[in-house]
Amino acid sequence: MTHSKAEVQARAAHWVQALDMRELSAEEWQDFQAWLSLDPRHGEAFSEVQALWNASAVEDHELDQILALRSGPSPSNHSPFWSKLPTIHLWQGALVSLTAALIAVAISIPIFMKTGQTIDYATAIGERRDITLADGTLADLNTQTQLSYSHTSNLRRVVFDQGEAFFDVAHNLDRPFEIQTGPHTIRVLGTEFNVTYLNNTLEVLVVQGHVTVNPGEGRAIIHLHADEGIQISADGDITTKSLNAAHDLAWRDGTFVFDDWTLSEILTELDRYYIEDLRHANFENETRYSGIIYLEDLPAVLEQLSALANHNITLFQDDSPHS
Repeated sequence: MTHSKAEVQARAAHWVQALDMRELSAEEWQDFQAWLSLDPRHGEAFSEVQALWNASAVEDHELDQILALRSGPSPSNHSPFWSKLPTIHLWQGALVSLTAALIAVAISIPIFMKTGQTIDYATAIGERRDITLADGTLADLNTQTQLSYSHTSNLRRVVFDQGEAFFDVAHNLDRPFEIQTGPHTIRVLGTEFNVTYLNNTLEVLVVQGHVTVNPGEGRAIIHLHADEGIQISADGDITTKSLNAAHDLAWRDGTFVFDDWTLSEILTELDRYYIEDLRHANFENETRYSGIIYLEDLPAVLEQLSALANHNITLFQDDSPHS
């Protein structure tokens, strides 16, 4: 169902008031995120109303003219949460004034997320997920990834527990974007880069922009630019790398590209994407292979591997072959 601009603005005002007055419950926060994802107009309207709500340039009497508060249930039954909030009316004439007043200010303001609030994101085995963080940063999460996001007035922060993700960071000179992976800290202002953190090993590959990596333990900060990368092992050993986008970012297109890998190495990497333990296949040799695997259902992957190795590759499970 498509809502009018006035209805969207009114609902945005509800959320602004709720977030300003108190902490939302987990259920309410999910309702808010769901509303934002329904229509791009929702985020734009929320940014406009939030800017007006917080703008020091707006006098109290002007705010009162635009946001007239009253008690009572909301006319919308879209979400159970709406019945718990007082209704905020945006007068038709005031909407015109609001739009004009915010042209130069509000459009670029990111979607609001209460300071200090943390949002968790995760993907299951074999799942890939695109998300938009509250600051407008785009993130593409690969299989078995876990991270959380929070921000303050001067810092945006991701705690990256495990997995792999590609970040397209919204540019903001006043609020650096920081990723904490174990003892390591990655910091940017606005750029595109890939992060992998598996088995306490960190890999950072930069597509564009400037990234700094603090390896911890008092060691010097490392600066990375476009097409540069670094790997820090669990033991703290640092290796420089060069980005090969066709190989390193192939997962974003649902493929796995390898060059001069043994079958054991190929199976270990593929094991990240499937519940079955691919590391215990019925065939292993030291021959090295180059190619591309499409990350489809498991039988299709085993068929691709069999064609590659010129051998019928199956999996053993409970002492019996499983294909």
